Amino acid sequence: MTQKIVGHRLTVCFVEDVADEASDDKFKSVPSWREAISHLEPARADSAYARMNARLKRLANYARLRSPDQFRKEGTLPDGKDFYAVKAGKVRCYGWYSTKYKGVFIVSHFAFKQQKKLDPADERRVNNSWARIEKGE
Repeated sequence: MTQKIVGHRLTVCFVEDVADEASDDKFKSVPSWREAISHLEPARADSAYARMNARLKRLANYARLRSPDQFRKEGTLPDGKDFYAVKAGKVRCYGWYSTKYKGVFIVSHFAFKQQKKLDPADERRVNNSWARIEKGE
């Protein structure tokens, strides 16, 4: 988890690492981000990046976002705690507040959301990421 956004209240870490750690665009090179925005027109992809980047920075600095417009509880992790979605249009960023690392919000992945309900594949992916990071599996 080398890619991160460090704020005053939290650090937002990304499960997916990218080769170019020197980049200021913290998640533009993350594979799930590129896949999620591939469903958008290029102008909308730039807008989605700007909104998501601003929301993740706000989350890092203030440890909260406006709910449910920008941030909402999406599902339950294997330990009974919740995971969340940061929303920017139809693009979602799924993550959780770490119990292993104090003051860290961990981003599992990004996804393009086509329906209102949570896709079971996204839920499985978050749970697998959680097990790998929090439990070391």
